[in-house]
Amino acid sequence: TFLLFLFFITKSFAQFDTEHWFAPFANQNNLETEQYLYLSTNTSTPFKVEIYNNNILLQTIQLSKGTPVTIPINSDLMNTDPNDDSDLNKPVKKGLHLVGEKKFFAHFRFSVPNHAEIITSKGKAGIGNNFFVVTPINRVKNNITNSTFGILATEDNTTVKIYGYNPNITFLGLTPTPSQITVNLNKGESYIASLLSESDENLKGFIGTSIESDKPISLTNGTFTGMYSPNTPASSSDILMDQAIPIDRLGNEYIIMSGYGSISPSNNFMEEVIILATEDNTEIFLNNETTPFTTLNKGQFTIINDATDGSEGKYYVKKNGDAYTMYINSNKNVYVYQLLAGVADSYATGGYNIVPPLNCLLPNKIEEFALIDQIGSSRYNVKMNIIAEKGAHVSMNGTLISTIFGPYPVDGNNQWETYSIPNVTENVTISADKDKAI
Repeated sequence: TFLLFLFFITKSFAQFDTEHWFAPFANQNNLETEQYLYLSTNTSTPFKVEIYNNNILLQTIQLSKGTPVTIPINSDLMNTDPNDDSDLNKPVKKGLHLVGEKKFFAHFRFSVPNHAEIITSKGKAGIGNNFFVVTPINRVKNNITNSTFGILATEDNTTVKIYGYNPNITFLGLTPTPSQITVNLNKGESYIASLLSESDENLKGFIGTSIESDKPISLTNGTFTGMYSPNTPASSSDILMDQAIPIDRLGNEYIIMSGYGSISPSNNFMEEVIILATEDNTEIFLNNETTPFTTLNKGQFTIINDATDGSEGKYYVKKNGDAYTMYINSNKNVYVYQLLAGVADSYATGGYNIVPPLNCLLPNKIEEFALIDQIGSSRYNVKMNIIAEKGAHVSMNGTLISTIFGPYPVDGNNQWETYSIPNVTENVTISADKDKAI
């Protein structure tokens, strides 16, 4: 596993906030999960942050600039026992709620031997009433690969409706498959669903599932054990998970920056992009092309760089070394998720990130992200991708970023440019000299 941070924090997609929610998910691995919260802030004066599970105060910490905090989290608070499906498909007391006196960053980082992932809180911008679930497609049939989503209620008496999934899928611990699921949750309660990749229908997981609620909720989606490359050997997998954002926070322009995976007509297909439409007749355009790559209806999706449709290696534009970009625009708002790899020739180093849109004002300083390469005592290879307003001078930890790492132009959009920096460690602050820069 490797970790990738995309520094593109917008006002409507803010990670920097006074409240954060982390919805739970289904574990599908018999190894013990190591879990931590990583909290940091740019505020010099110490302030209080409270951490809750099901409205019960677990811990209170003091947070200030220069002293990020790492908090171990019991695995029972955020994921299910892989050998027991009794916590699925019903209200349960899992998930985390963080409340600070001032704004702070929050990441939930977790790992098992050989696998790891980061769920980045979007703060208040991550809660809402209408979502689509987007989970990676699994390519190997077995009983260890899963797709999962978790919902966390932020208010009492919340009614959640779940529908639009393939009626032929089989939920883990829920048979027969209902046409719609309705669940009532109080503040701090959660609902977790999972399925195993044991059938053709289940391989596509929950992608395209609609979730509607009458009060704001938080959604986590992905796979705890994912095998998404068409060439994946049966022994290769990784955790692929992120926090979703509601439909009303989406946009229609996105910039993709690659991880470390190979991108060529003979690649291993670990660098992919999932685009899901939220409205009918959604046209998808890539880079500077004027002919749509595809047209999607509501709930439909496409995968870029998929071995099955001839797009492999075609739409990632090489900039330098292993730095590639792709510009996506559409006539209607869409979800964009990125699958990416940490090693060029591996099938077991995947990552999964929701990509923020280009449709909001941006800050010119992001200060500070804590211990960016760490999960507990383990260290990971971190690649930092930065999207900046064209012409901005961008610094990392007070030093201008070397021209070795950018800026690179974006084909199809001349308002933005990118940087790609490998092997980033410790605490990180990014700043630029334009108002809408990062």
